[in-house]
Amino acid sequence: PARAVALRIVMLEVERIAGHLDNLAEIGRLADSQSVRTRCGLLRETLSRAAGAAFGHRLMMDCVGPGGVATDIADGGPQVILRALGDIASQLDSVRRLHDGPALALRLAGLGRTDKRWVAALGAGGIVGRSSGRAFDVRTLIAPGYASLAPRVAVRTEGDAAARQHLRIFEISESLRLVGAALEALPEGPLTVALPQASGEGIGCAESIRGDVWHWLRLDHGQIAAVFPRDPGWALWPLAERALENTDADDAGLIRTSLALPASGMDL
Repeated sequence: PARAVALRIVMLEVERIAGHLDNLAEIGRLADSQSVRTRCGLLRETLSRAAGAAFGHRLMMDCVGPGGVATDIADGGPQVILRALGDIASQLDSVRRLHDGPALALRLAGLGRTDKRWVAALGAGGIVGRSSGRAFDVRTLIAPGYASLAPRVAVRTEGDAAARQHLRIFEISESLRLVGAALEALPEGPLTVALPQASGEGIGCAESIRGDVWHWLRLDHGQIAAVFPRDPGWALWPLAERALENTDADDAGLIRTSLALPASGMDL
């Protein structure tokens, strides 16, 4: 239903902001930028608390289900989310300036560069793909509800840690806009629809903070017969192997964090 689609967009973009803030904070820690670590960590906590108040769970776990969403946004939830987004928006320019400063910019420039040919060959998406010139984002193609919001996609070509950080900051600002627009136009109506007790198969996808996630599913009279999820890690880990070749040990952790390697997606 239309309301469920809109709430899914709100949750997905809130999760995207939180994930990028968490990554920025960890990069700040590893690059000895205490200001970035502290500021982004506090903003992430502010957003997590707002998500908990609005959806009943800080990570919004179990809020999305087959056919729609499992829970509606709480009374006053939109206002709580928007206040948290306002706090983030007010701090984003200063976070950007910290990344443009000589200390952090020199630390990240040229670090963990990904080869454009490998990015294209592996179909790497997300921040890693877009930092190497691959302008692919499921939200601009087939994701339900996004067409009217017209999400903007930024692309860079340097392919290094500095480019990835600047794209994360841009994506936070764009997600702030998308959440505000989705909440402003939040329709009334049901939260879920009953699924048909049918047989067949299909593919679904979503744009995660690490790139495009794909699920193939086969049903037998409404029961799951087989499933396979394609996590972004299938592309990111082979890229990481090459990005980490001949790398100083002191830089390895920073490169892994910059690539936002999923720790468990490959095990699905």
